[in-house]
Amino acid sequence: MELEKKSLGEIKIDNGVIGMLAKNAALAVPGVVGIVSECWLKRLFRQWRKGDSIEGIMVMNPDEYSVSVTLKIIVLYGYNVLDVARQIQVQVGSAIRNFANLEVDSIDVIIQEVVFDESQQKRAKEENDEETERQVNINEEDVK
Repeated sequence: MELEKKSLGEIKIDNGVIGMLAKNAALAVPGVVGIVSECWLKRLFRQWRKGDSIEGIMVMNPDEYSVSVTLKIIVLYGYNVLDVARQIQVQVGSAIRNFANLEVDSIDVIIQEVVFDESQQKRAKEENDEETERQVNINEEDVK
């Protein structure tokens, strides 16, 4: 009698997880102050377009093995924005490939804002920390 190997079930990685991974990788790049927040109406429209959006980050899955990410970021004045954007692409791509074992089709970086002083930088960081905490709370509620 030949035994068949049975699958234990399906494994999926939620786009919100990919978004948080991209956010953390982008925020680790020197010169990145934060991710731009979007109004709720824009988020709703993006989700309707079959993508998941976490504040300022859009994640699209054309298939189950690949992903495309768009990030809208805030950069600190004095950094070369082109170098920062390229470093974000490298870091985010590496993080997604290493963590989720997904192919990365594209990583689009939009420099949405530049901050010029420490008070603006502090405000942007606080907003990002609050949004990260809110997203973690939402994800914890989904698990329950």
